[in-house]
Amino acid sequence: MQYKIGETKHDDAVVTKCIFKKPILSVALDNGEIHVLNVEHEETMVLEGHASAVWALESDGGRIASGDSGDSPEIRIWNLMQGGGHRATIRDLRLLLDGNTLVSASKDGVINVWSLDKSECIQELSAHEGAVRCLGVDQSRHLLVSGSSDRTVRVWNIERGFHCERVLRGHAGAVFCLGVQSEQGVVASGGEKGMLMLWNIEDG
Repeated sequence: MQYKIGETKHDDAVVTKCIFKKPILSVALDNGEIHVLNVEHEETMVLEGHASAVWALESDGGRIASGDSGDSPEIRIWNLMQGGGHRATIRDLRLLLDGNTLVSASKDGVINVWSLDKSECIQELSAHEGAVRCLGVDQSRHLLVSGSSDRTVRVWNIERGFHCERVLRGHAGAVFCLGVQSEQGVVASGGEKGMLMLWNIEDG
């Protein structure tokens, strides 16, 4: 079986190192690129950042450490998110108070919950009926807020496993942005037709 490295900065790039932690094959090149191949799904991601040839590489399947050959050699650590990947543009990201949980919103209509320690998606929230365009967090009440093209704002209880507690309706079009004021428990949502709405996060 043969795998072809995707397009690179230089057609004559040399593969200097490869690490295989199934299903992830990490490949270093002498043009400073690192190519990450998922051999099961035939997906490729290119990591760019090194200014010189990458000659050292190590990976545990979720993270990659790479070292280059520049005048001031650098070691870079890359965190690869595995599992439950989005199928369309990612529109927003929020890091929760524990510092280990990242939430992503996507045009595919799904909200993904990621563990940074495990480097994987641990939960998918799919209640919205359209693209999820924005996120907000009330850290003091442990609530996640999401706005969507389906014209709704949803409130999720983080401590109850991201249970959707309420759906706020009133927008005449897609919701594009959210602002959360934790002290007073107020959510501002902005969307199409110049509409801005204020909500009480606990009872709508």
